[in-house]
Amino acid sequence: MTVSGTGSSDLIDTTFLGDAQGDRIDAGDATLPGAGANDDLVFAGAGDDTVFALLGDDEVYGEAGNDLLLGKEGNDLVFGGEGTDILGGAEGNDTLDGGTEGDLIFAEEGNDVLIGGSGSDTMDGGQDRDMFLGVTIGDEIDGGETGDDVDTLDLSTSGPLSVEFDALNPENGTITFLDAEGAATGTARFVNIERVILTDTTTPVASPDTATTAEDAPVVIDVLGNDTDPNGDPLTVTGATAPNGTVAINPDGTLTYTPDPDFNGPDEISYT
Repeated sequence: MTVSGTGSSDLIDTTFLGDAQGDRIDAGDATLPGAGANDDLVFAGAGDDTVFALLGDDEVYGEAGNDLLLGKEGNDLVFGGEGTDILGGAEGNDTLDGGTEGDLIFAEEGNDVLIGGSGSDTMDGGQDRDMFLGVTIGDEIDGGETGDDVDTLDLSTSGPLSVEFDALNPENGTITFLDAEGAATGTARFVNIERVILTDTTTPVASPDTATTAEDAPVVIDVLGNDTDPNGDPLTVTGATAPNGTVAINPDGTLTYTPDPDFNGPDEISYT
């Protein structure tokens, strides 16, 4: 059974009669293979729609427009599509995908998957074990603190980025997104997250260092002292060069820069 909305702004619930084939929410007439009697497939269409899927394991597509989409009971799949949408799951293990633009996504009970998509989204997992995906700049993520509570924030496909955990509560933190040169492009914020997954290819973040020395005099530089690794792995220097001098890597990870004879002026060290 498939309920299709019109091109206008629809209220699609058990009273909706606008489907061209006469299909209705929770009418007990599901015909899709393996579907229960009240499992609904809803395409809301264009316009700012409101969908209450209610009973059963439902699949709801908001499509274009600013929609309110509530799966309610059952294990539901809810897709916001285009527009600024509000998605809710209520009971059951739900998957809620905001799609494009900034959406409000709340899951309530169950072990849910919340996907932000593009745009600045607000995601609230509510109770139990929730998974958060598709995090981008401007997102606000709250895992919730009730139920069987172990929430996971998966950033393995969201990089390059770095994560700074709050000193007073490691379940909270700030994600900084980086460009190809390692410069910050924006942030997202999370709270009440017990587990953060980072990709093994998340790159360390190098911060600039400066040092001065007299002509022909070597100087030791602690280049790793202000560098960070998003995965928390220890950092090492594997190579270093300078156009107007020589650079030696010391056992403690510092560098000794020795300028060329009689050289004076600025120089730049490149290291990996």
